[in-house]
Amino acid sequence: MDLDNNKPPASSEEDKHKENKENTHPAQNEAAQSNESTEGNQVENSDFYSPSQGMSQSQPSAFDEFTEPKNSQAENTLTFYTVSEKKFMIMFIGTFGVYGIYWFYRHWEGYKQSTNSTIWPIARGIFSIFFTHSLFDLFEQKYERKTGERPKTVKHLATLYVVVSILGNIASKLAESGYLLPFSAFSLMLALFITGYCLRQGQSLANYASNDVTGSSNDKLTFANHLWLMLGFVIWVLNIVGINAIISGV
Repeated sequence: MDLDNNKPPASSEEDKHKENKENTHPAQNEAAQSNESTEGNQVENSDFYSPSQGMSQSQPSAFDEFTEPKNSQAENTLTFYTVSEKKFMIMFIGTFGVYGIYWFYRHWEGYKQSTNSTIWPIARGIFSIFFTHSLFDLFEQKYERKTGERPKTVKHLATLYVVVSILGNIASKLAESGYLLPFSAFSLMLALFITGYCLRQGQSLANYASNDVTGSSNDKLTFANHLWLMLGFVIWVLNIVGINAIISGV
């Protein structure tokens, strides 16, 4: 009996396969080997991602929270209050600094809306000296994200604003009590202009980072602005009259 007749048909197929491989172009063989190598690497590498296996690529794993900052996307879409520098100074000086509370509020409100934050913009407007540095830092971040370059820092102006605001409040108390007049009254007026200058520089950076360098989208005085200026005029008159009365001893 011929033993060759008892071999399975697969042997003949293997011989054909070997003949085909021998007749195949060397470049095709290299490509096939490369594909097999790539598939093998993918299988090996998949072991490192085992915690997220079974999840679609669009679904983040539980480790994404630690590998990427939560606010990275929000930092690219930060929104701030836009106003021209001229209008800002008119409103700030004209309202005897009261506009500053609204100014801080509007910036923090824009930040809250663009980041879905849970901050209290009104509280940050009233207690502005505690949040000035963080706001100016956000202005710089917005500028850097927009231009790819670090701006000339304005953090020292934030420090100046805080220090002068505190000194201005002290001068105001001294003037109301009749101490160190007229120096205390003069110091109060000077503090008003210095703090206004500091916030104006911060606003200039915010405008630039928001693609509205001149603040043209908000450079006109509205009806509400005129009402605030009328209130500011009353505040100015009361302060001047009060200081003159204290100096004259009335």
